[in-house]
Amino acid sequence: MNFKNLFDRNYNHGAIEGMLQGASTGVFASSIVAPLIIVYLLFDHVPLVLLSSLLLFQFLLYVVRVSHAKKVLKFIKTDINYAYSQLPLAFSFIAFTTLFYGIIIWYSVLNALPELLIFILATLTIALASASLSTLVVLFHTFLLFFLLMTLPLIAALFYYTGEMTTSLGVIALFHMLIYSVTGYKQSVAVKNSFFLKDTFETIFNETADAVLLIKGSRFKDCNNSMVNIFEHDSKESFLKSNIREFSPKLQPDGKNSVKKMLTMMAKARKEGKASFEWLHKKVSGEEFLVDITLTAITLEGEELLHADIRDITRKKELEEKLKNYTKDLEEQVKIEVEKNRIQDQQLQQQSRFAQMGEMISMIAHQWRQPLSAISVTASSLKINILMNDIDNSKFEKNVDLVLDYTQHLSRTIDDFRDFFKEDKALQSATFDEMVQSK
Repeated sequence: MNFKNLFDRNYNHGAIEGMLQGASTGVFASSIVAPLIIVYLLFDHVPLVLLSSLLLFQFLLYVVRVSHAKKVLKFIKTDINYAYSQLPLAFSFIAFTTLFYGIIIWYSVLNALPELLIFILATLTIALASASLSTLVVLFHTFLLFFLLMTLPLIAALFYYTGEMTTSLGVIALFHMLIYSVTGYKQSVAVKNSFFLKDTFETIFNETADAVLLIKGSRFKDCNNSMVNIFEHDSKESFLKSNIREFSPKLQPDGKNSVKKMLTMMAKARKEGKASFEWLHKKVSGEEFLVDITLTAITLEGEELLHADIRDITRKKELEEKLKNYTKDLEEQVKIEVEKNRIQDQQLQQQSRFAQMGEMISMIAHQWRQPLSAISVTASSLKINILMNDIDNSKFEKNVDLVLDYTQHLSRTIDDFRDFFKEDKALQSATFDEMVQSK
């Protein structure tokens, strides 16, 4: 059997470690206490040589099993391959432990010892098998091996004895074996999951990039390597021996006393379950840096603790400040450009107005040029007539009327241009003849 693959698929290292740690108490009960009770009960019915040999074997087995468990425990975290290679040997020790009880019960049955004595031995064996649920169930395969090797020989011997009491006890033991096997499997799954969750928590706790700290009361209980690095401590041990006051300036940026404010936030986390806030810390060198702290109240191994997640946000704040400055500069630049565009628009509007005014003046000049020429010609004609003393009153009056008509035409032209730009001007219908005559 490939034990490494078997346990890799079903268990974690913590479960195997738990089995080995529980071996000491369980082995003492099954290899020392129970055999001594059995020797006392059978002292007058079994040869002393057999009892002494079995008792000595159990004692030596106890010493070997405990020594082996301690040896494997030293390598469980440093050399897991060696620990896996020792599992078959551990299983062999379990099998040898149960051999003592199989020999005793069958010897008692085959030699027809008193039924009451066999009943006591059977009860003691069932009790030991049941007790393995608390010491070996962390690995279901180990529990099942011990439980079955203890129970099956007992059940077979009780049915073989054929006594009324032993047969009834054999039936009870059979049902007990089936029920406890199922119970052991369920409890093994639950224990395995608890070890898995513990290992998962420890992995996250140790490997996360954020600094993580466990606080008990007002003292540090545990931390990860990121916490040691962020405060530039020499080791985890030296950090845990330090005090909260050593890692904060006297006052926080808001002017509050650091110690009082931290105690307030810790009390809030314990009351409400969680508290998040920004904090100004300082390293061993005295350099100050800003962090984001989340305090969470947790219960770990029966202890009420505060789980502190600390993230250095100095770089984040610097980037936010730069972004703020960039935004402010951009806003100023936008205002400058908007003002430039507004001035350019005003200049363009003014230029457009000048252009429109020039076009209007050009049109007025075009409209006035012919009447002015006519007035100039008429005036020149009148002047020549006066110089030649050739004044005809009717002709003179006619020329004056022409000048008046031309000036009225000029006046109407000005009115037409002025009316052209009126916004409240109403549309009117006109015929082509009216338009020609008005011109």
